[in-house]
Amino acid sequence: MAPSVSPDFSPSPPCGGEAAIPRRSSPRPLPGRNTPTASRTHTTGTFAFASLNAGHIGDLLEGVARFNWSFPSRAGLGLPVRTTTVEIVTASLGSNGVLLDGLTDRVDGLVVAAFGAGHVPESWCGRLVSLAREIPVVLASRTGAGSVLANTYDFPGSERYLLSRGLISAGRLDPPKARLLLYALLAAGIGPDDLAEDFNAHSS
Repeated sequence: MAPSVSPDFSPSPPCGGEAAIPRRSSPRPLPGRNTPTASRTHTTGTFAFASLNAGHIGDLLEGVARFNWSFPSRAGLGLPVRTTTVEIVTASLGSNGVLLDGLTDRVDGLVVAAFGAGHVPESWCGRLVSLAREIPVVLASRTGAGSVLANTYDFPGSERYLLSRGLISAGRLDPPKARLLLYALLAAGIGPDDLAEDFNAHSS
């Protein structure tokens, strides 16, 4: 028998939820905050999936599911209106960024899996800034938990340097999730002027 939810259970105050990608013909949902998202953290373990930013969703106590979060209903996203290509490039020590060359002719969007809070080698800066003038470039952290910063570090290759030159913050989304969001937005026909706002709404 499937576990039942206690009728007198009152969940913790909602921390919000990631609003679904809005269709421009519908009212924009309110931005979500800190909704737990799951990531695979082990190849074979029974604990393979975890919510690294928000903790576990709830517990099963004596056959009753008790949740720490509530989840508001979401507006749906329409079918894609175009095909699109979005790829991930991961920063690594000693990399000169050669994989960034020529991407404007091959992809519609790019996610950068950066060090720590959103940093890349200085040798990547010119290439990324040039790419961001042509295609959407999203800055995510390769660490898997925590958020990309915005105003803490300021040197060539830092999050402040990159975001002030046109890159889009992925917020709390890790690179694979940021790629899926960027892919869905571009496929739905969302224009470049709205991408940063949509990422802020869905990834904080």
